[in-house]
Amino acid sequence: KIETSKTYELYKECMHVMSHDGGFKAYRAKLRSCPPPALPYLGIYLTDLIFIDEGCPSFLQSRLELINFDKRKKVATVVQEIQSWQNLQYPRWHEPITWDYINAIEGLTEKALFKYSLICEPRG
Repeated sequence: KIETSKTYELYKECMHVMSHDGGFKAYRAKLRSCPPPALPYLGIYLTDLIFIDEGCPSFLQSRLELINFDKRKKVATVVQEIQSWQNLQYPRWHEPITWDYINAIEGLTEKALFKYSLICEPRG
C-alpha cells in the first residue's frame, strides 16, 4: 500500500508538471531548473511553433508587402532553444537490459501514429 501511495503521488506530480495550464508553465520551469543534459519534450516546442504561425500574421497589416520580423524572431527563439539542447554532450551508457528493451520496440506506422495523436488531441 505504501508503494501504491508513492506511485500515486508521483503520478500526481507528473500530471501537475505536464499540465497545459499557462502554456505548460510548470513543465518549462521544471526543465529550466534541471541540470543538463536533459531530453525535453519536443511536442511543446512544436505547439509553440504552431501557435506562433497561426497567431501572428506573416506580413504587417499596415503594409502587406512588409515581412513581420517579430513573428520570425519568435520562431527563431523557439528553434534556438531546441538547438541549445542539441548542442549538449550527453553521456553514453550501455545498460544491456534497457538497451535490449529499446531495440525490441517495434515502431508504429505514420498512419497509426496519426490515429493515436487524434485520440490524444482530437480536432475541432
